[in-house]
Amino acid sequence: MSKRSIPVPLGKYIAASDIQVDKDLDLREQLRAKFVAKAAGQLLVGIAWKGASRKKNVPYMVNLLDWGPILHVPGITFVNLQPGDCSIELAAAVKGFGISIVHNEVFDPFKDTNRYAATIAAMGVIVAPESDAAAIAAAFGVPVLCMALPSAISGLTSLPETQIFTQQHSGEWFDVIRDVGLALLDHTVKSGATAKRSPYLRSMAQDFTKMGRLEDAEHLYRCLAMEPGLTAEGLFQIASLRHRTGRREDALRLFDEALAEDSAFWHAYNGKGLTLASLNRYDEAITSYRQGLILNPRSGEIHNNLGTSLRCLGRAAEALPHYRQAIELLPDIASIRLNEASALDESGDSERALRAFDKLVLQNPEYVDAHYNRSQILLSNGRLEEGWKELIWRLKRPAANARYDIFPQPVWKSGSLSGKRILVWTEQGIGDELLAASMIPDAIAAAEHVTLLCSERLLPLMRRSFPAVTVEHRAEPLPACAVDPSIDLQLSLSELGLAFRQNFAAFPMRSKFLKADQHKQDSLRAKYQAHRPGARLVGISWMSQKNYELGWLKSQSLLSWAPILSTPRVLFVNLQYGDRQQELEKVRKQLGIELLHDDSIDPLVDMDGFAAQVAAMDLVVSASNTTVHTAGALGVPVWVLAAKGRGRFWYWFRGKTDCPWYPSAHFITQEKEGDWSSVLNRCSADLMAWSQEKAELP
Repeated sequence: MSKRSIPVPLGKYIAASDIQVDKDLDLREQLRAKFVAKAAGQLLVGIAWKGASRKKNVPYMVNLLDWGPILHVPGITFVNLQPGDCSIELAAAVKGFGISIVHNEVFDPFKDTNRYAATIAAMGVIVAPESDAAAIAAAFGVPVLCMALPSAISGLTSLPETQIFTQQHSGEWFDVIRDVGLALLDHTVKSGATAKRSPYLRSMAQDFTKMGRLEDAEHLYRCLAMEPGLTAEGLFQIASLRHRTGRREDALRLFDEALAEDSAFWHAYNGKGLTLASLNRYDEAITSYRQGLILNPRSGEIHNNLGTSLRCLGRAAEALPHYRQAIELLPDIASIRLNEASALDESGDSERALRAFDKLVLQNPEYVDAHYNRSQILLSNGRLEEGWKELIWRLKRPAANARYDIFPQPVWKSGSLSGKRILVWTEQGIGDELLAASMIPDAIAAAEHVTLLCSERLLPLMRRSFPAVTVEHRAEPLPACAVDPSIDLQLSLSELGLAFRQNFAAFPMRSKFLKADQHKQDSLRAKYQAHRPGARLVGISWMSQKNYELGWLKSQSLLSWAPILSTPRVLFVNLQYGDRQQELEKVRKQLGIELLHDDSIDPLVDMDGFAAQVAAMDLVVSASNTTVHTAGALGVPVWVLAAKGRGRFWYWFRGKTDCPWYPSAHFITQEKEGDWSSVLNRCSADLMAWSQEKAELP
């Protein structure tokens, strides 16, 4: 039987490469049958990952362990064509990617060119860098997906069955591998080895997203959007990526484009709602979620998200049915049960909420958010000792900005601090820091010495108020005083609560605990009184900005304060931090009221100057924010316009009109969650009476 030859349509290219090929068609068919027997119906793809630029003779390698997007293409039997001993690399790839790679003996192209060439000719596609495998395949007309250096393009570029994929950035192969994977997917679809492109595109895009390669993920989702009937899905996924990277207006536009393509694609309503909620546009988010539920009333995810947006508007009672529906549909998602428990508390049913948190903690003793939320209810209801012990879980939350292991000292757990040298450090916002500072006098009395690490802008105020304490800025690297080996124990400011405030009886009747700069206080008071001699100075603050999601529930617009601002014999002084010039101008134009604004005071930079300004007031009227804490700590009378439900923080305690932390504070609380009109009217009446009373004093 005569020997048949493999046709070599581009034999000149092989000859130019000094490769002598014995064209053995019988051997090719024999090898192909052997490979096909291992996986019938699949595309045979030969792979090699080491090569050399023929133009500059520069060796290079595309690490096989980076080939995930290629090796996960479905419908393929991969065959190793890499010469030499590469068993370790193959074993690692097989294990790492959970795939199979056919690995028979790979023949040296220069010693047994015939068998090596026949193996290559048996393949449906070759994936390789510039190499003998790529050259032989090109000569035989076998499609080649060649991964090349930018400067390494050779004669392969002119070959009809060869696609060249070059690095866009030196040393970076990942985008090349991604694009080769997509090209290989096209070959599997064309050959019939894979019916659809979409499963691979979804899977790889998800993998890229998990890896943080969001541009690569978006590239694959754009390919998905080009598949018949999948445009809406692709646009939705791209919009979700834009949301994730903070490009929220782009995300909203793309969600709308997805809905324009397919108005029944309910996922886009959910994604749009999430983006609107992240922009604090809760009313619009609720509308979007409701549209999604019309299309899919059994989406537990949308019910949960709708409940959360309702809670953000202070409508916890309305949120509860949606959380319950979500739990019915998604019973294994603990975070939904956490949301329901929080909504129970915010709607006034703290006992049921506490039982729900107890159950969550029992089911998962390491559920950090359940422990933390449970602590808030316990503290709010006055169960202080239990609450302080649970509050320790806050340091395990992702949002925690400090942890015990930053500091070298043993952590105080319980027991007397008598005779101990202690380090106390801050880890919360300025308002919480001021509140917790009310317990520093107790620590001074109990311990041998106290070292305090506080926020930088509180340094002058804390040093003046607590001269016996070593006070430094909490920063890293830690100041020398914080690593003093003579310090016995460390604890955060909040842990002082467990040490000194285990019940309401433990709160001292301490009128104030911070000291403003007396000279500056007197100077500011005289300056303000000169604007309107004989008028009472009332400082006002109407916004809470630290956390917009909760802050707006504690806040009001300045124009809505019209009944208060019309009080006679009062000079209102702006104590609101942040740029509020537009609001002040609206009040001046629309109400004809000029509020005194002092540009020389900026609490966001200089809390010592702000403390002197607050101390210069006869009265402070404020939403629940840092201004309240400052006034209370200084012993300045302060009326707190307090929210009900979600907007009321635990440390104001449920049902109280006075404040154990600040004896000078008085609460005027909402009767109905979200309704400020009654609060503002009551405050106006009280302020009128206060003004009249002060006017009658000699």
